[in-house]
Amino acid sequence: MNMRSPALLCCVLFSFGVLAQTLPPAPKARVIDINPKPGYFNEPSIAVNTKDPQKLVVAWQVNASVAYSDDGGQTWTGSFVVDDVTGIHFSPTVSVDSAGNVNVFFYDRRENPGTSTTNVYFAQSADGGATFAPNIRVTEVATTWGSIPSDITPNFGDYMTSLSVGTDVLITWSDGRNGDPDSYFARLTPAMMANQ
Repeated sequence: MNMRSPALLCCVLFSFGVLAQTLPPAPKARVIDINPKPGYFNEPSIAVNTKDPQKLVVAWQVNASVAYSDDGGQTWTGSFVVDDVTGIHFSPTVSVDSAGNVNVFFYDRRENPGTSTTNVYFAQSADGGATFAPNIRVTEVATTWGSIPSDITPNFGDYMTSLSVGTDVLITWSDGRNGDPDSYFARLTPAMMANQ
């Protein structure tokens, strides 16, 4: 082990508790409930507008909702639902692209309400999250999660992650179209979004 590496030494000492008493306490954070409505397993996602870091957006589980802040999180406006139809929408992930667009992906059961048949949808907001353009379906094949064997119940792939690179939007999600939970990826470009 090379003990001359400060990062390695810090990790080794911290893992043995040597530095635990010398670290400064965490500052007191201002904690704000941005989703005061009752709900369950929110699984929130947050994004920062790199053009204006005071602009934040958070998406959460209940009907794929978002709220936004123009003052670095001191106050929040929302709760806006990103879908454009009534149905079950869940597990949103949010990012902000280089043009300042808010990009949200989410699972959706609009085509087959009352079933476990699910697609991935995309919604984009050009005004910081206050309104959204019509949704775009990302998956060309739906997954019926109730028929996919898994060691957990329910077994739908409820985790997805997205990020923006320039004005492109990248997404990874769980998909069961091949009979088991697999990882899928898509990249949406502005041209692709305009042709929907």
